[in-house]
Amino acid sequence: MQLGFRGKRGAANIAINPANGDIVPDSGTLGATLFFYPFHYSLLVRVWNVGLWVVGAAAMAMLVLSISGVIIRTRIFEDFFTYRPNGTLLRGSFDLHAVIGVVVLPFLLAIPFSGLVIFSALSGKGRRFL
Repeated sequence: MQLGFRGKRGAANIAINPANGDIVPDSGTLGATLFFYPFHYSLLVRVWNVGLWVVGAAAMAMLVLSISGVIIRTRIFEDFFTYRPNGTLLRGSFDLHAVIGVVVLPFLLAIPFSGLVIFSALSGKGRRFL
């Protein structure tokens, strides 16, 4: 459980064990959150928000390529539901490739879409970044 308060020295948070009420000691580190979180959406490039725009452009490209790949390869769903028990090894590997492609497709669409939602929220009018 987290307890937050403001005092004369500023704001502070204390972690409390809810089972017995003891104060949990501070770990003394932020767990690399000052690296991974900003790197995820801005590549740690903060000059004129170039990193944010590069990540936004990459997310848009990935979303467009994923959707156009589905449109170009419309037989992927037909191949997904086709079972060939007496096929060759090459045909079996193609079937496995089609199954994996269909299974990961929702993730390949959700990841760039969520990135674009974050990009649009951070690049709104009059907003300042980090």
